[in-house]
Amino acid sequence: MSSLYKAQYQLRTHRRDGFIEFIKAMLLTPFILHNDEERSTKREAAYLQIFESLDAWAAEHHRRGENDEPGQSKLSLMVPSMGRLFTPLSLQDAFLEYNRRVGLTARRYVPPSFNDVRHILNIAQVSAIAKHVRLVTFDGDQTLYEDGQDFIKGSVLGGLIIRLLKEKINVAVVTAAGYANEPLKYEARLSGLLHAFRESGLDPAVFTGFYVLGGECNYLFRLNEELHLVGIPEKDFFTPDMCEWLTSGDKPVEQFIAKAESTLRERLEAMNVRNVSVLCKPRGVGLVVKERGSLTREQLDELALAAQDVLSQSNFAIPFCAFNGGNDVWIDVGNKLYGVRCLQQYLGRGPNETLHVGDQFLSTGNDFVTRAACATVWISSPAETTTVLQYMFSVRMMNTSGDVDY
Repeated sequence: MSSLYKAQYQLRTHRRDGFIEFIKAMLLTPFILHNDEERSTKREAAYLQIFESLDAWAAEHHRRGENDEPGQSKLSLMVPSMGRLFTPLSLQDAFLEYNRRVGLTARRYVPPSFNDVRHILNIAQVSAIAKHVRLVTFDGDQTLYEDGQDFIKGSVLGGLIIRLLKEKINVAVVTAAGYANEPLKYEARLSGLLHAFRESGLDPAVFTGFYVLGGECNYLFRLNEELHLVGIPEKDFFTPDMCEWLTSGDKPVEQFIAKAESTLRERLEAMNVRNVSVLCKPRGVGLVVKERGSLTREQLDELALAAQDVLSQSNFAIPFCAFNGGNDVWIDVGNKLYGVRCLQQYLGRGPNETLHVGDQFLSTGNDFVTRAACATVWISSPAETTTVLQYMFSVRMMNTSGDVDY
């Protein structure tokens, strides 16, 4: 790989999503060809035809994955990065729903965007899984609460999570924050939600279906009837392959952490970055900025991509996650793929009954890998998480024409 090609590859692909870019490119042609006001009907018809084709390709892709059929689907041939679909998707219906709310087909000056397609995919996925979901997992920062903040007391989101639990849907926060044997730190971040639980007047047993999985996949806690988090032993929730990481003791993990730390320090030195500190934990290492916003997105991406590159070539048998968290970079033992899978194993939930909600689905984000474990929804803020859950309940009540604004 030439230096120029590598630079272009690194700068472009980690900031894009293959399936979303593919749909955007398809929609751009009718946007340009039928841009006159008189052609708005043709523009809408062309969009519908595109989504009709996407529905057929998605159906074949889902069927092949479900039946383990040999060969590649048409969709995977056109979008090589396409992962498995754990539920059928009706993208044309989702497009019509989204268009009804925002008037996408009426636009003549702004073509369908990344966010437009992201919302259409979210609507399709929520519509497909809403009536069958048994486990909903959430990222923490920028999903349940603003980055670096705590869960807001009195938020609508708290009431929606209570409703999930009342309907016997397990809820888990799957977060990179790794506080081994320190459940009170997680309780502090979730203080507003726990307050809503206490004020609900419901039987405390309702809330024992709530979990926190920290350090990506390393530390599992369950809420008890006193509404406090209690640790669950590793042997009770680790998958067999996760247990293998620790069969040789802590030495392989310690070696991995040492290599991750040295990689971060070398890149920080090379970029002359001084306003950060490197923090090592038993199963993770990261950098903490001394002043929020002092590192650019490009610097954070450079650190995450460098760690991915160096550690993947170091022949460690331990899966890991190196990601740009928006204001920091962390390298953790394990990742959220294992996190979601160990929850599914522990709770007896299948991939087609599980929905992960997060904001970090680019390749430098730590939600990206969950696509291999379950259905996913890509949000950008706690407000969007609220909208997703409101829409889910409208579907569960067989009412998709309510006043939920997408």
